[in-house]
Amino acid sequence: MEIVKRAIRLMHEGKCIYDQFQLDEDYNVPDVKEDVGNVIEGTVCVKTEDMKLVENYLKISGKALFKILYMTASLDPQPAVLEGKLPFEEMVYVEQPGEEEYFLKNLRTEFSVSMVHSRKLSLHLLTELEIGRTQMISEEVTEDVESEHAVYKKMKKGKPNPENCVTLDLFVISMRRR
Repeated sequence: MEIVKRAIRLMHEGKCIYDQFQLDEDYNVPDVKEDVGNVIEGTVCVKTEDMKLVENYLKISGKALFKILYMTASLDPQPAVLEGKLPFEEMVYVEQPGEEEYFLKNLRTEFSVSMVHSRKLSLHLLTELEIGRTQMISEEVTEDVESEHAVYKKMKKGKPNPENCVTLDLFVISMRRR
């Protein structure tokens, strides 16, 4: 009699980590751009480039790419666009780090721009991160029983439990010899 087992892999999603950070920067208008008369609107796109576990902290680094639409401060005001990037590095505390993989699950930003004077802008960025955790679990489950003799089997599918998402119990009822 031989028990046939099959290897399965499960992705277990753990508790999420939430973090919030701010960037307050003064940004000088490049010499090739005209003076700022008034700011109309600013948009930002936050890109994460790297996530590394360093002891009990998750080090997240990336860039905030921004675009600012403004009116020039000339005799004939014209709309103009100013683009740039702000690098960031954030250390997020992780409770009970293990062999999990971390990924950015959700990101929300608020961006505001105000004028200090015609050649300098004050940029304020508020970013909220939701970081997910996954862990790969590998195990073997019994799939079947093979035998030269007649074997009566009863298979029962169990309810998913938190540790292993699938359980399969195999019961040998009786074995009849010829």
